[in-house]
Amino acid sequence: MTDIRAERLRAGYAAMNAGDFEAAAAPLHDDAEWIDPPDFVGAGRHVGREAIVAFWESYRRRSRSGGWRCTRSSTSTPTGAS
Repeated sequence: MTDIRAERLRAGYAAMNAGDFEAAAAPLHDDAEWIDPPDFVGAGRHVGREAIVAFWESYRRRSRSGGWRCTRSSTSTPTGAS
């Protein structure tokens, strides 16, 4: 991962942790996909920046802890990040 991509990822996680989902999703393409594992609350395929933000917001509202903390990412190659 290039330094700029790693920095964008860190900035996105910081924005998510602060509850600023619009900022976290800003680098995503309009047709980006967020796919959850089947056992995840609200699991599914969320297509597009708006749908992804809506999912993150709904997950945070439903979560007993008030949200989640993003501390690492998958080792797969990110798709949808510009």
